[in-house]
Amino acid sequence: MPSTRMIAVIAALALSAGVLAKTESAPTQEQMLEAFDGGDFEHAREIAEEIIRANPGDWRTRYNLALILARLGDEDASAEALIDAISFGFVDLHEMERDPNLARVRQTVKYRRIVERWGVLLDAVAESRFGATAATLGPAYVDAKDDSLRLYWLSAVNGETFDQARDEARRVSAWCAAEGLFSEAEARKPDAWVTVILPTGEDFAVLVPFAMVGGTYARDEKRLVTRDLGPTLRHEFFHVLHWRDMDRMGQVHPIWVQEGMASLLEDVDDNGSGGYEIRASWRTNIAKRLERSGALRPLDVFMATERDRFVSVRPSANYAHARALMMYVHERGALGAFYRALVAGYDKDASGVVALEIALGKPITEIDREFRKWLSGLPEVGERAHPPDAGLGVAVIAGQGQAPTVAGGLDLGSKARLRGGDVITAIEGRAIATLDDLYRVLGDFEAGDEVGVSVMRGGRRAEERVVLRAREHGDGF
Repeated sequence: MPSTRMIAVIAALALSAGVLAKTESAPTQEQMLEAFDGGDFEHAREIAEEIIRANPGDWRTRYNLALILARLGDEDASAEALIDAISFGFVDLHEMERDPNLARVRQTVKYRRIVERWGVLLDAVAESRFGATAATLGPAYVDAKDDSLRLYWLSAVNGETFDQARDEARRVSAWCAAEGLFSEAEARKPDAWVTVILPTGEDFAVLVPFAMVGGTYARDEKRLVTRDLGPTLRHEFFHVLHWRDMDRMGQVHPIWVQEGMASLLEDVDDNGSGGYEIRASWRTNIAKRLERSGALRPLDVFMATERDRFVSVRPSANYAHARALMMYVHERGALGAFYRALVAGYDKDASGVVALEIALGKPITEIDREFRKWLSGLPEVGERAHPPDAGLGVAVIAGQGQAPTVAGGLDLGSKARLRGGDVITAIEGRAIATLDDLYRVLGDFEAGDEVGVSVMRGGRRAEERVVLRAREHGDGF
């Protein structure tokens, strides 16, 4: 059972090794940091205690207070402050184990007991967080627990669709294992639980108040939110697994690696044995256009891009470049080798350049040249900016979970194969979870082709044969 001290907290910024966590909007936090950095630990403690009185749920400051007390030489009080921080939501054992400020505290009996009971403490924090989130979202959400992946699920969709979403997470985990990515957590140091939320459209707008974003993984909150149950769910759950591995090692891999690998799983087909076949996508279309126009940066320059610049200056181009490069590496069977080389050589080269050279056995200039040649030969796929020529002949909108849904109220005629409200789940056996999936898959066919379309109709599966029509200007699909 959770301790009565365990309460639900929405965490914010992660801690950097040996450095106090900052709060962006509170000036007293800055004063505390200045006092700490200047060696005035007594004053830093006074400020920390003031912040905690004003905001008792702030686990960041409680952790910071543990560091301050350690520097004041009060190891026992520091250990107590760590217990408080954990009670209010701190779940990063690996950070705690590495933090140089806690070197003497780690020798105490109290600290050793914290580590011994770490799994129990994590479970209590997770149950409390999950319970508070479930209460906030309300009874319309169904829940589930995955012990093997350490996931709590809250979903506004139920039944088979919910089952498929959970299975998608398991498939991502299996794909990563098959590719040789990521290490396993030690039994006595389990990973923190993550809450996965599949919200209503209204709740999504509150949980993820960012335009043009299909979902997010908040590492510190240990919360994944996605509005589609295909590409975005796979992308963000990959981030969950990747961050778990980076946290274990105390590494933060380059943003191009994080986003390049995660976006690999956005556009996939079933490989026939339960795994994924990585496909060209709207992102590789962008990369191709960049290469044709001479705007694709040299690999060594691109791989040195700082995180802030990656996400703020030409982000679409950066994501496209990263995804295309990771697809190139994957097609050569070198994704696992690249990742292992990056991890092993991280302290000497965190950019990934040396790891890429090791994995592919060539200098970066030669890799760049061959990558560009491979990119120019990739097929163009259907996308919203360049829709395919063939369509289903009906208007299609994004439905619940962003699945493509035939628009209601259409006069399709009594002989029409598709009906208003049909949720399109596959074409010729290729899974469809979003409108982007539908564009991509239809791009492989021509007008006049007859294709099998799998739909959910009134809660039941149906299979229809549809002759694709030439898409006229202004048509949806």
